[in-house]
This record gives sequence, structure tokens and C-alpha cells, in this order.
Amino acid sequence: MGRIVSIPIVYKNNEYYLLAKFSEVSGSTELRVTIMNGDLENLLYGNHIFKYEGGRLISNTPAKGYAAELKAEVMRALEEFLSTTA
Repeated sequence: MGRIVSIPIVYKNNEYYLLAKFSEVSGSTELRVTIMNGDLENLLYGNHIFKYEGGRLISNTPAKGYAAELKAEVMRALEEFLSTTA
């Protein structure tokens, strides 16, 4: 089982928390994100899986509008966390 961490994010001037589950998949680290807010979790739906390879956070799913804004904030928070723990 991978590790699970809680990471704070700020979206639209409000603080929320996300849970990130880290797992090793095919030689890279996969992160699955859950936001601890039902409305934001629904907004992120389909854009919650990221890979961490070669020191870079990668997402292959495009998002639009508010979902893209939220996803960008999630990626920023994950990158900040990874930069302090890597």
C-alpha cells in the first residue's frame, strides 16, 4: 500500500485539503488526489491522477474552465510538496 498525505491548497481565496495517495506503477510514481470538499471533488472528476517522473509532475488529461483552474492549483500544491520531500 502506498503512502497517503494531506496537502493544503488555496482555491478562490479559500483553503481546502487534498489527500494524495502515492503508488509505484510501472516504474514511476502515481498520485491519486481526492479533495476534501464535495463540490471541488466533483469539479476535479476525471483530472485526479498524476504521474511523477524524472522530477516532473505530469497529467495527460486536459481540463477546461474552472476545472482547469482547480487542476492548476492542485498541481502547484503537489509540486510544492514534492519539492520539499524529494
